[in-house]
Amino acid sequence: MIRPWAIANLFVFSLHLLQGFDNENMKGTSQNELEMKIRSAANLEEFLRITHPRELKLWRCRSKLKSYIGSDSRSASHRSTRFAAAFYDIEILKVIDEEWQKTQCIPRETCVDVGKDLGTSTNTFFKPPCVSVFRCGGCCNEEGISCVNTSTSYVFKTLFEISVPLTQAPEPVTIKIANHTSCKCTPSSPRLSKAIIRRSVHYPEYGCDQEDTSCPNGWQWDSNLCECVLQREPTISRRREELAICGAHMEFEDNCECVCKRKCPSVHHVLNQESCLCECRETLESCAKKQKIFFPDTCSCEDKCPFQIKECPNGKQVCAKYFQCPKERRGTSWLPSRESP
Repeated sequence: MIRPWAIANLFVFSLHLLQGFDNENMKGTSQNELEMKIRSAANLEEFLRITHPRELKLWRCRSKLKSYIGSDSRSASHRSTRFAAAFYDIEILKVIDEEWQKTQCIPRETCVDVGKDLGTSTNTFFKPPCVSVFRCGGCCNEEGISCVNTSTSYVFKTLFEISVPLTQAPEPVTIKIANHTSCKCTPSSPRLSKAIIRRSVHYPEYGCDQEDTSCPNGWQWDSNLCECVLQREPTISRRREELAICGAHMEFEDNCECVCKRKCPSVHHVLNQESCLCECRETLESCAKKQKIFFPDTCSCEDKCPFQIKECPNGKQVCAKYFQCPKERRGTSWLPSRESP
């Protein structure tokens, strides 16, 4: 029985995939060309490269993390949290990839009827009637092509051979039978290399027959509207994806890390690379050591406070309007200072 959460995750993933289609990479690509590219995808990486290149980084990094586990569990745990907040559950990709790998065109252990494989006469049969060998099997990426063997070895099997009419007791015999060692998807016939065997509903071709490249600067050709439209900024959609993966002011890079790309507003701030937040270079403690007042709005230490100076229980002074004592508890009384620091 399929659980509701699994259906919800699959729906969210499908919606995200459709909304996240990389339109920039698909410019000038017709519906037929896009369909053929998707059909020819041999594995999950090729599929994501066509439909959603940004998510391909996540998938590759997930594979890299496996090597960290065991060698440095602390590093692996730290890295995994860097991109764990993806828009969809990456476990869905894992399930799809596992199923894809199981159906690849590879040598598979299977049962072969000995009599049919050797082409023996009908008055001769074997016991057991079948043997276990490897033969090519699995799905190919396109219709009209088949999974065939490219190299073969021969293995020896021992079984009983029986001939009719029965004139003597069955005797053990050793037979040589083909065992496939490598496979490849190849066209069944050169004429059918691009054929689609199944009959499908014909949908109208979207877009224009010919693409117009004479749009003025700042405009681009829309193959759906068949006219020049204002060129969209591609970084908007990319930025949304980066936010979904890493968070604000951070970008997901090929080294499987969310890297902070933020710039702080002034020299009084310092960038925290871990949290990607601009923090004050000066603090309440650093200003107190200088016998000055800390102003959090400007992140600076000032000589005078235009408002009432308050003294914290630890003896440090702050400008009352802008700052409170660290770890202040309810009911703590403020003590106005009689002199400026």
